[in-house]
Amino acid sequence: MAEINKKELHISVYIDESIPRFLVGDELRIVRILNNLLSNAVKFTLVGQISVDVSKTMQVDDEVELFFMVRDTGIGISREEQNQLFQSFRQADASITRRFGGTGLGLSITKQLVEMMNGTIHVESEKGKGSCFSFNIKLSTGQAAKENGALSEIQKKWSNLLVEREQEAKDNILKFGSEENKEELKKRMEKLILSIELGSWDKAETLMETIKALTDSPDGDMKKPILRLGMAIRKENYEKSIAAYEQVKAALQERLAE
Repeated sequence: MAEINKKELHISVYIDESIPRFLVGDELRIVRILNNLLSNAVKFTLVGQISVDVSKTMQVDDEVELFFMVRDTGIGISREEQNQLFQSFRQADASITRRFGGTGLGLSITKQLVEMMNGTIHVESEKGKGSCFSFNIKLSTGQAAKENGALSEIQKKWSNLLVEREQEAKDNILKFGSEENKEELKKRMEKLILSIELGSWDKAETLMETIKALTDSPDGDMKKPILRLGMAIRKENYEKSIAAYEQVKAALQERLAE
């Protein structure tokens, strides 16, 4: 709220009156999804407004589907960049990371949380004209649970399951040597060498932060080559960056082959 007031942004909230007053779901996860989306909206909107709309799109027996929209008049996202938004450790542009900050994990986790509640998340945006993030989730009215007194137990089990799945997904990516980790490293290293070749030093520096997180192993044997590569990139030294990149690549291949 302080940032909204500081930027003098207008904010509006609309909640469909047909939504049941009481619903069963994981309140903490829903709040986290909205916090992530609102945080991004505020971060990337310098002037204008932000709106939140919540409507009911379906109700069959005990199941209710809700549709959320978070719209802003911020910097917007190009169509090419939109395809990368929900990937781990990705933001649309390295220069945006420098200007606005952020690790790039928020939207990836948000997508996982939405999917855990049997929903989907989408983005519609145009560069310079703002963005609209929307998602739907399915909840229960809890009527059946109320009738047999099992409501609190259902809530507890659901919350625990979501927490476990969220942590497991994050751990798999960050666990050095796991299949998910190897795949992320391969993608980032390919992007990194391309950025170095093109002289895109801001983007290369952002990629290095990701690679540093992905190569954080218990024995720490990757720290020195990663550090040398990071220093070469920060100094925008092409020859040293290429040489250090090849050393890191060789070290990774040897380490991950064990």
